[in-house]
Amino acid sequence: MPFAAHQAVPDWIGDEFRAESIFKGFFTCDELRNFALYGSRRYDRFPPPWDNTYKEPDAAIAFRGVQVPIIAVEVGYSESWSRLIDDKLVWILGGAPHVNAVLLVNGI
Repeated sequence: MPFAAHQAVPDWIGDEFRAESIFKGFFTCDELRNFALYGSRRYDRFPPPWDNTYKEPDAAIAFRGVQVPIIAVEVGYSESWSRLIDDKLVWILGGAPHVNAVLLVNGI
């Protein structure tokens, strides 16, 4: 997988989240400090039936100090769309109530 193309989406997410959320008034600078942006970090504390599953999102947005993201980003450079949908279900169902959204990017 070409690293530069794959890394472009998480970089863009980070830039947009930081700049646009302040510019458009979603968050103040102080509020934004409560969020953390992560790259490929391993998450493996899902409840059954996903207890033997781990996920490494390409990017994640989480509240600082919380182990599960509120938004996960999955880039499907080498994955099929149906595999990305399966990933989304693990995040939404297995990550409840913390994970509120999953952004799927396919076709880079």
